[in-house]
Formats: sequence, C-alpha cells, structure tokens
Amino acid sequence: MQVGESGERPDSNVTEVIFSKIKPGQEDTYREWAARIQSAQAKYPGYKGTYLQPPDEKGGFWTTIMRFDSASHLEGWMNAPERKDLLRESKAFIEHEQLTRLATSFPGWFPTDPKTGKGPPNWKAGMLVLLGLFPIVMLEAKFLNPQTASLNPSLAMFIGNVISCALTTYLTMPLFIKIFPWWLFPKSETSKIAINLAGTAVIFLFYAISVVALWHLL
Repeated sequence: MQVGESGERPDSNVTEVIFSKIKPGQEDTYREWAARIQSAQAKYPGYKGTYLQPPDEKGGFWTTIMRFDSASHLEGWMNAPERKDLLRESKAFIEHEQLTRLATSFPGWFPTDPKTGKGPPNWKAGMLVLLGLFPIVMLEAKFLNPQTASLNPSLAMFIGNVISCALTTYLTMPLFIKIFPWWLFPKSETSKIAINLAGTAVIFLFYAISVVALWHLL
C-alpha cells in the first residue's frame, strides 16, 4: 500500500462537516456559491466528494459533508488561497459557520489506533457495522414493524432508526470492539496480510451464520 510523504495512508479518509447559517433570503445565492466552491475543491489532490444537505426547517443550518483521502490533502484545500477568496465572498450571505472534523467514517463507534491516532480502515468498520446492524434490522422487521404499521411511515421509520442506532452504539459495536481489536489494528506489519485475511474470513462466517439463523424469521 502506497504511503505519502506525510506517512498517511491514501485511503485513510478524513471528513470535514460544516454547518452554515445562511442570512434570510440568501438561500439561492448560497446554492450558487456552494456549487462554485465544490467545483473548485474537486480539482485538489485527494478530493473524494461533497454532500450538501439543506436545513429541515426554515432558518436552520445547512450541512456540508466534505471528504478527502488524507488530513494533509484536506489541509491543502482548507488553506488554499482560492478557498480563502471564496470564503471572503461568502461573508455577504453566510451568517455563521461551525466546522467539525471526523477522523473515521463511523465516529464514536470505533477507537483510534494508539500508534497512529487513526481509526480502522473504512472497509473494516463497514463490515462490523453490517454484522451488528443486519440482525437488528431483521428483528425489527419481525417484531417492531407490526407494532408501528398504523403510524405514518416517516414516524415509523424514525422510531426504527432510533432503536437501530441505539442498539448498534451501546450493544453490538462495543462487543465487536472487544472481540476484534487484533483485526482492526494488527500489531505486526509482517503478519498484517494474514491477520486481515483471517479476520475477514471470520466476519464472513458470522455473516453466513446470521443469514442462516434468520432465514425463516420473516
């Protein structure tokens, strides 16, 4: 795996979340500006995409989720003169902004490696989230959905998501973190490939067990 001059893995994704309060009546201007700044940052090394979410209610915060493949590449864009010029322009219609940086794709669910200060690779994190989430969703489909069938679909889905997130946060992920630290953060570079293959095989075995165990649930 190629490592850059900064010592960071090219696939160690870093996410910047920006909450923007737009001045009343300036929403269209902000949209046009957001399209221009997204076009500009897409030209910088390591850029992996941006998602813009309008507020749920009038006067709320707009949410921008911006991903780069490493902290150094993200800093390259954050400190770019081109970005500074665009930010000066935005003062006319952005009332307030708050920035938060996430080191992993699943902040709060996974620890960081004490040696590198980074979370596990996204593919490992995603595999464990799926392992914990699948049985929860299946059990909700069997036992919760009939109880919420009379509710508005939006409310019913929200209730299900709240329960899924809570169980994943406080039950399945803490358990998996205790079981798989050897796979999430291999201590030996010489045996890293073997550890990754062994851990991945175990996870796929658990996938198969979950599918078979719940085959006739619905």
